[in-house]
Amino acid sequence: MKLQKLKEFILLRTEDLESANLPLFKEELEIIKKYTEFLDKKLHLGMFIPCNENNEKLEYPTCNWCNTGTPGDCHRSKECAIDEKPFCNYEKALERIVFRNHSFVKEDDYNWIFMNNHKKIEIPKNACVEFLIIEGYDTELTEFASKLIFG
Repeated sequence: MKLQKLKEFILLRTEDLESANLPLFKEELEIIKKYTEFLDKKLHLGMFIPCNENNEKLEYPTCNWCNTGTPGDCHRSKECAIDEKPFCNYEKALERIVFRNHSFVKEDDYNWIFMNNHKKIEIPKNACVEFLIIEGYDTELTEFASKLIFG
């Protein structure tokens, strides 16, 4: 047998099992396929920290008037309400994060550098999700990612 990438191997084997039409395994096979495809996804910055649609890092928004971090807490709440969009965008970006407990340190042309559980980790910008496992990084999925993969 010719060597195959793990993804190809698993997808071929799950297709074989699906064609055997064993209903008992159907749901489990779907989860295996989704997880295999997830491991092959290319990493992007928004998987680790809040980013906009263009995968650019978002800073935590503050009120232009009082510098608080919560819309409506300002003594000038009418003006504060005008600026709620950045808060909403930031909240949506937080919900899309896939990996827990990463704080951004910096990036260069080739890598993102994070702190995770007090360890500095460098992740190549062209890496796939599986890289995190191969390198032995202690990476935990968020609830959003778990639902995406496991339903």
